[in-house]
Amino acid sequence: MKFPIFGRQFIGQWIPKRKLGYLRVLVIAPALLVALPSIASAGMDEALPGATVESVLSLAQRLSPELVARALDADAARSRIEIASALPDPTIRITDDEMPRASGPRQTMLVYGIEQRFPLWGKRDLMRAIATAEADRFSAQIHASDAELTERVKVAFAAYYYATHALAVSRQLQRSNRKILATRRSQYTQNSGSQSDALRSEIDGSRIEATIIKLTSQVNAARGSLNALLLRPLNAPLAAATSLPPIPEEEALDAEHLAVRALSGNPMLRADLADIRGAEAKQDLAQKSWYPDITLGVSAIDRRNNGPTGYVASLGIDVPLQWGLHKATTREATATLGAERADRDARQVELRQAIAEAAAALESSNQTRILYETKLLPQNKALLRTGMASYAAGKMNMATVLEAELAFYQTQMEFLSVEFETQRQLATIERLVGEKL
Repeated sequence: MKFPIFGRQFIGQWIPKRKLGYLRVLVIAPALLVALPSIASAGMDEALPGATVESVLSLAQRLSPELVARALDADAARSRIEIASALPDPTIRITDDEMPRASGPRQTMLVYGIEQRFPLWGKRDLMRAIATAEADRFSAQIHASDAELTERVKVAFAAYYYATHALAVSRQLQRSNRKILATRRSQYTQNSGSQSDALRSEIDGSRIEATIIKLTSQVNAARGSLNALLLRPLNAPLAAATSLPPIPEEEALDAEHLAVRALSGNPMLRADLADIRGAEAKQDLAQKSWYPDITLGVSAIDRRNNGPTGYVASLGIDVPLQWGLHKATTREATATLGAERADRDARQVELRQAIAEAAAALESSNQTRILYETKLLPQNKALLRTGMASYAAGKMNMATVLEAELAFYQTQMEFLSVEFETQRQLATIERLVGEKL
């Protein structure tokens, strides 16, 4: 059940239509913010964000500095893949040497050489695998940051929806209470009512006024939170929130089903898998550090007109004599791999626990929401209609009818609170699962 709120309609917000790359967004976003006032003054008829969560989320994802930073980190990591598997730079040597002579004056020769070191035994492939695993981790972190941003946006939007609609209902409550107060004051002056009834209505009115003050503050806070996520001024206008995201079917909210989806889709678990692959490659590389690499060289000899030009070829082989160093490197790589696997196992346990708690909370709040939507709200509405019919037939006084109206509005407030809690729990589960349910 929805409670529409009527408010001012704002125009002038320009939202890019195309999906921009993160790097382009980094350049375009500041210019967009500067251009907003002039675009608004030009009178472009574009809807403000805020009516639905999609209108806010799509804009927040395009403009998020955190997503831009993670995308640039991933791009840098992908560049390191080519760096890791590349051969080291060759070494050029120029040697001034003396030609061997039994006697006579000293005669020099110049030796021009170049040397290139070649890692063998698949070491370059392993270094490339390590860099690829690091790039995969950064890619998973992009999805993790996006999931966290989505949760923040959805919770902020749900808070904005709740606060604005609850404020509208509270104002209806206030009008109803004023009618009750006026009726009871009239009854008291006509000696047909008690002073205590009038005082109770005044107390209820003061409480409603305090609630309105609190909800007004919550509306401002929720608007500021959404605008902050959209890189807009905190007090910038938003469209009236018209609807909340639908709640998935009950089968999709089963705890075990959600746990299975989370174990395969959670971004941080995917990052852990990338870490494990990288650690496995590092372990293999450490074990192959015992295998020698070679250095090939070729040189040309210039005897400075004292003989023919000569050539020299050389072969160098690394000798793994630092046994302690190689053993320590291997132990480190093995321990790191074990730690990465243990961390992933621990994260899986934490994830299953978080899913169980969030799924139970969502089931409770969703069942309560359904109870309000299918029973409590219709029952209170029916009671109000019955009271109004009885009043019209002269079988009920006005104060009793207004009390029924007050109860109906209070039930609406409770329903809005349950809706917010349901949306909050749903956003948490979607972050844990790593995708929209």
